[in-house]
Parts: sequence; C-alpha cells; structure tokens
Amino acid sequence: MSKFEQGDFSSLCLKNGISLHFHQTSIYKSTTVDIFIRELLQPKRNTRMALLGRLLERGTQRWPDMQSMNRCVDEMYGASYAVDVEQMGDQQLIHLSFEVIDDCFLPADEDLLKRAFDFLQQILYHPVREGKGIRSDFLKQEKKALKLRQDSIFSDKMAYAHRSCVAAMCRNEPFGLSNLGEYRDFRGINCINLLGFHRKILAHNPIDVFISGRTAPERLLDLCSDLFTGGRQPYVNSRRIPAQKRVESPREVSEFQGISQGKLVLGYRTQIDIVDPNFPALVLFNALFGGDAHSRLFRFIREEEGLCYFIESQLEPLCGLLFLNAGIEKDDYSEVNHKIGVQLDKMRMWVGAGELERVRSLMVKRLVALQDDREGLVRFYLHARIADLELSRDEFRRRLEAVRCEDISRVARKVELDTTFFVY
Repeated sequence: MSKFEQGDFSSLCLKNGISLHFHQTSIYKSTTVDIFIRELLQPKRNTRMALLGRLLERGTQRWPDMQSMNRCVDEMYGASYAVDVEQMGDQQLIHLSFEVIDDCFLPADEDLLKRAFDFLQQILYHPVREGKGIRSDFLKQEKKALKLRQDSIFSDKMAYAHRSCVAAMCRNEPFGLSNLGEYRDFRGINCINLLGFHRKILAHNPIDVFISGRTAPERLLDLCSDLFTGGRQPYVNSRRIPAQKRVESPREVSEFQGISQGKLVLGYRTQIDIVDPNFPALVLFNALFGGDAHSRLFRFIREEEGLCYFIESQLEPLCGLLFLNAGIEKDDYSEVNHKIGVQLDKMRMWVGAGELERVRSLMVKRLVALQDDREGLVRFYLHARIADLELSRDEFRRRLEAVRCEDISRVARKVELDTTFFVY
C-alpha cells in the first residue's frame, strides 16, 4: 500500500485496464466516486456510447425504473448519483459519479460506502432488461431525448459555432466527432446489440476509478476489487492521435442565420499536446493570448478597441488544439480577425517579463486551489492518465516556473490558424 500517499491522487492497477486513483483527504464530509469508461471517438460507436450512458440512469434489474433507483439513493442519507457522456480530447467517456456522506459521521453499524459500491455494481453489470436486450420502451425514449439534446445545440449559437468549427476543422479526425453521437445512427441500434455493446466495453475498455474521501486505501482497494466482477479480456488501449499536423491552407466558413450578435470561432493547431516538453509554455501562452481576463485579446480588442462583446481562448491539451471564441458585430468581422492576427504576431516576437510573471503566478495559484476542488483535481489527473503521463501538480508547477519569455514566443510561432467559422 506504499503507492498510496497523502495529498493528490495515487494510483494502483486493479485488473487488466482497470485502475484505482485515490485521494485521501479529511477536508470533506463525503466520499466521491467517479468512474470513467473511455475509448477513442469512432463513427457509430460514439452514438452507442451516448445512448448507453443515458440508459445507465434508467434502471437496473433490482431497481427497474428511475423512481426506485432514486428512492434507493435517497435512502443513503441523501446521496447523489449521475451519469454523463463526455468528451476529453479525442476520447469519449461514460462518467458515473456518486457522492455519499462518510461513514464516520453515521452510526457504527452503518456501512454506507459498501452500499454505494453495491449500487454501482448493479448499474454497471445489471442494467434493466427485456428478454435478451435493453428495455425497448427505455431505448425508444432515450433515442428521442438524445435527438433533442443534439438539436438543442442549434439554439445556443456560441456552442453551435464552436461545434461547427470543430466539425469543419477535424472532419476526418476523432476529435471532430460528437460525444452525443448522430441520430442517423439510431436505425442500426436495437435493444439486443446495445446490450452486447455494453458487455464488450465493460470487458475491454480502459476504466478509471477516482475516489476522494477519508476511507483508508486498503478498504477502498477491497471495495473496488469486488466492484468489477465481470471477466476482463486484454483491454483495448484508447489510441491517441499525435498532435503534429501542419496547416496547408487556412479555411473560412460563414453561415447566415440573421442573429443579432455574430459568433466567431477560430481554430488553431499548436503542434504541442500535454506530453510535449513545451506544453507548460503553451499553457502560459494561452493565458496571455486570450485565456484570462487580463489577456492581450481581452485588453486590446475588447477593452481598448471595443470590437467584441466577449473574447476568450481555450486549449485542448490532448489534441494540441486551441480555440478562440468571440461575440462580435457582423461589420467588424474583418477588423477583429486582423487585430487577433496582429496580437498573435506580436507574441511571436516578444513577451514581457512582467506579464509572464503575472500569468505564471495566476496559473500556480490555480494549481494550488485544485486541492479544494474535487472535480478540478480529478480532471487534472484524468488528462494525464489518458495521455499515459506521470505528472503531479508539484511537477507541473516546477515546469511552469522554468518557462522563459523566449519559450512563449517560440511556442507562439508554432500556432497556426486552421479554420475560421462565423455565424451571423
């Protein structure tokens, strides 16, 4: 058990492709369990993963509907359970989360955490069935609900513009696929083959369990070992796509919808992902460029020029991509694009020591603050886990502190505009 340490997450392999990541802490009065089942985004399979995630909230053989499931969770002193299907880089993840009050605050004969793990085992291995497949009425309802969720993106114009830019920029890459799937795939999905798909991903796909709470590691190891009772085959590693891809010719796509505020998205390729030694410099570049309220784009284009309602940039660490989102007037489209290019060119030539120290201090403070942010801490280590990277917060802080001004300018010269999408 020496692999478990106080502080951040420590890891241990349970079975072929199943890993336990434990954060022992006494600052909370509850224990959180986050289970991630993941794979590389793939056509058609992404739709099956999306539907399966929704169905894992509908019922089990022991609790055959949402009412009985919710009643069971409520009886665990107001615990909470949820499932979501997420995207992290080119990976699609089914995320099961459960939070329950720690046993030390309950009567001595209560073993609430064991009940929580029993519940999760039922969810994973005994979904509600009808004959040899998933319940047909549940599948029909979830296909309809997933279609509505897919369509709802059109109503959020910023989300729509971002999704459209990603689809155009990465149309032949896993990252270009949606974690919500495609409704045109529904016809090939039925109750029987979806249940078979469910069994296969439990047997083959990488699974990561993150637990944060007071319980001793030895106890959690026993609970997790009992959780995964199904047989495991040699697991299929989620192959990651290298970030190195040059831009042959930037493309521009525009779409008229008659909206009052235009939504602009610029997609860049950085040639640098989370495993690259230059990644810490890229993180600081993004914060200086548009990732912070004191960034160059915010100060010069929004505050001084007044050319946009909002502007921000964000990194995709696993794929080496950077996206810039802005709300602008239609008539300012050309000028805003020009000004963004000017600021990028300036960063390629020079970055001041003062602004570097300011943003470095901000990034280090955010790393420290993760200690009190359970979800953020899980995300930090999950990114590293997917990339097969051994990286602690302390190590990443040291790498940030080693970045120099010329390092940021060097990574800025690698950043290339790939796709511009504008809906207005």
